[in-house]
Amino acid sequence: VDDYLVAVVSLPAGVFQPYSGVKTSILILDKELAKRSSTIGFFKFENDGFGLGAQRKLIIKNDLPKVEAEIGNFLSLLRMGESTSDYKHELGLVIDKREITETGDYNLSRERFQKISVNTSNYPFVALSELVNVKNGFAFKSEDYIDKGLRVIRIKNVQKGKVIDNDPKFIAFERQKEFIEFALKASDILMSLTGNVGRVGRLKIEHEPAVLNQRVAYIQPKKDAQCLDEYLFLLLNTDKFESDAIAGSSGVAQANLSSKWVSHYQIPLPPLEVQKAIVSEIKGYQKVIDGARAVVDNYRPQISIEAEWPIVKLGQLCSVGGTITTDVDLTLPYIGADSIESDTGKLLKMESAKSQKVNGPVYAFNGERLLYSKIRPYLNKLSIVNLNGYCSSDMYPLLLDYSKVKIAFLAAFMLSETFNARIHGYYERASIPKINRSQLFQTEIPLPPLTTQRAIVAEIEAEQKLVDANRELIARFEKKIQAVLARVWGEMEER
Repeated sequence: VDDYLVAVVSLPAGVFQPYSGVKTSILILDKELAKRSSTIGFFKFENDGFGLGAQRKLIIKNDLPKVEAEIGNFLSLLRMGESTSDYKHELGLVIDKREITETGDYNLSRERFQKISVNTSNYPFVALSELVNVKNGFAFKSEDYIDKGLRVIRIKNVQKGKVIDNDPKFIAFERQKEFIEFALKASDILMSLTGNVGRVGRLKIEHEPAVLNQRVAYIQPKKDAQCLDEYLFLLLNTDKFESDAIAGSSGVAQANLSSKWVSHYQIPLPPLEVQKAIVSEIKGYQKVIDGARAVVDNYRPQISIEAEWPIVKLGQLCSVGGTITTDVDLTLPYIGADSIESDTGKLLKMESAKSQKVNGPVYAFNGERLLYSKIRPYLNKLSIVNLNGYCSSDMYPLLLDYSKVKIAFLAAFMLSETFNARIHGYYERASIPKINRSQLFQTEIPLPPLTTQRAIVAEIEAEQKLVDANRELIARFEKKIQAVLARVWGEMEER
């Protein structure tokens, strides 16, 4: 801290899944820069372009470019000998070294130095211990588990806002009385006390009987408490509570939150009638979000195939319009499977070969192409591009015969369930889960007249506009929910 540390970058827990879920930070050390500065930069980001579960599925949110730029600006100020004390940035926090050293514990948690907020809520604040019982689960051993039986809820099952059936574990039903103290019922509120501390989930209404494993807290409302469990869940299932929990946790390799800290945590407590109104308002917004999300998640372009349409092989409509090369111009754009959103054909990013550190064989092409990923699990990824650049060698840059087929029509059909069902047999039987060129080109495609193709494309584009409108609706109503909860907590003033 005194002589070497320049910045700390906090990575989201789960960034190294499926290998490890341990919370990780990057320390930036530079002796020369450290000598010039009396401050240390703390940077934190929540998303790296992939989900933080074991599958690491591609998502739209990616804070990496922003945090990279902010760290770069911070280091540039240090190199120029300018003050960083008043440097403003969205993902960072600049702390004077004296704040870190004065306690003697040299804690490098960003939340430790976050400015405390003063709540100016209109409602009294009450400690959770007055409203709920906080209980830890039981330390089950690996030899306790069997293939089927009474479900054991563990830390990995508690996700933000829900409890998921990920990698289920069971104990014998006959032991139910033995662990009656740790028995759960539908709609119970659970909280992670280790790793992703402060993450709150809730059992599904239809959930079967289950018991609780260690390091997961069971938040059980007291009978006489004037607090609705739905209201309590809404307040705890927030970024504010999770951030406070992280700040209140201990541990180096892995964050740990005590049930005592949870018991002492205070929440605003309006009268029951006000609580009911808050829950009702948020439920109304959530119904809109759920309906819009169902549209976004389930929409796939559908093409009704007419009997009179000729059926042709894909190879009659296109060819591979690129050449494999290792001679890469790093200034040109490069597109990999992670650049494309699954199932939609949407291009998420287009960066230079240099920024993506391309050093292997790639396809080079120039002009309009339909990029199709040939490797499972990315077979549902394709996108239309028009550029001079490169794509991964695990993709085909398809050059179409425009006298026969419109590129948007072919893209829509290749994203459809009909097309994916036709290629399913190829990669299921293969030792290597991919589609080779011969298999792809012999796949049959319905080919209506070009005028019909145009009409189909126009209809799909109109549908996609409605889907995009639902995405915007989700964002708007999520902000409404945040505004309601902020109103309950009160206006936030920094001190």
